[in-house]
Amino acid sequence: MKHITVSLNKGFTLIEILVVIAIIAIIVGLMLPNFNQLRIQSRDQSRKSGVKALVEALELYKLNQSPPTYPTTSASFSIDVTPGQPWTVDSVTYMNQVPKDPLYDSFSTNYFYRYVQVSNLEYFVGICLEDSSDSEGQSSPNINFTDCPSNSWYYKNEP
Repeated sequence: MKHITVSLNKGFTLIEILVVIAIIAIIVGLMLPNFNQLRIQSRDQSRKSGVKALVEALELYKLNQSPPTYPTTSASFSIDVTPGQPWTVDSVTYMNQVPKDPLYDSFSTNYFYRYVQVSNLEYFVGICLEDSSDSEGQSSPNINFTDCPSNSWYYKNEP
């Protein structure tokens, strides 16, 4: 009579499991830098949209003034306006919510919107971008803003 032996080893060996884990780690390692770059580009796009919204609000403000002028930096719309709060002057709301940088931190000096009135009919509004290779990024304007790690600014002057 022959004895039939049945093998009960129906699992993966330790080597096979380690090989699969190593392959997964390599794939994740290759994808991670691309994912981080996409996140940076997304935040920069949000910043650009914020600048455009601020430009629209500034134009509304100018249209309400007689004679037409932009707000002074000592007025209620300066770089000290709290992001996420409304911008209201003399009970007129020009923005329901001032744009907030995706990396905004009340202690950070790098990522917040800047506004400077250059003259009654000229202003600068902009923000530091994270991606120094952004095609719309420009070098620092001559307005004493030097705290941009990437030295890539997205800004608008009076249109």
